[in-house]
Amino acid sequence: MSLGTAREKVRVALYDLPQCSAAFKAGDLSYSKARALSRCANPRNESELLSYSLCATAAQVEAHCHQLRNAQRRQSTTDAN
Repeated sequence: MSLGTAREKVRVALYDLPQCSAAFKAGDLSYSKARALSRCANPRNESELLSYSLCATAAQVEAHCHQLRNAQRRQSTTDAN
């Protein structure tokens, strides 16, 4: 297992959002979706992202989270400038 893969597995295992963790534990949320959510979910957007994730495919969740991360990066860059 590569270092990057191991890091992803640890991040998902230590995920600290109760609703997403419960859905993952219950089997309602796949590992792929949980991995994507662990990159961008926070206490403010957890409910919304989880609702979306339960109805979307893993690829859709991955793409949505990627867009959110890019939007947050652009906003923080603008704020820093």
